[in-house]
Amino acid sequence: MANFVVNHVGRPTAAVQAMREVCRAGGHVAATIWCVPAGAGHELLGRAVQEAGARPPEDAPRLDPAEDFPRTVEGFAALFTAAGLAEVSCRPVTWDHIASPAQWWSGAAAGVGMIGQVVSRQAPETIVRIKAAYDELASRYAGPDGRLVLRYHALPARGRV
Repeated sequence: MANFVVNHVGRPTAAVQAMREVCRAGGHVAATIWCVPAGAGHELLGRAVQEAGARPPEDAPRLDPAEDFPRTVEGFAALFTAAGLAEVSCRPVTWDHIASPAQWWSGAAAGVGMIGQVVSRQAPETIVRIKAAYDELASRYAGPDGRLVLRYHALPARGRV
């Protein structure tokens, strides 16, 4: 089981193939990925970065387009099939992640995830602009108690060896 790992490797098909190779015959390989549309938390932070005029660092890792795949049910299932798995299944799941605005910001500010790398590697004055944009945008995602209600979508998939 690779929970939100395949999104972050340089060779996704090879990663799923490696999982298949270490699984016993008849066993299952499973993984989850973030999918399209992006979750509201990703959207919120991405919009704040954009409104602040920040850019990803030049040395940020980028997936080779030849290794990329569509972040859809069909695209993720095709990745499992290409890795040699049988009886592949994939279905979307959706849920609401609840966090205070301060909690959600703290992950990005600490460099968690790709968006966190974009935020944390900016000049201090740019981080201040991102945070100001975040604070302004966060209210659009707030529930009645002030906590953020962040709708997320993911794709769990599995296949048999």
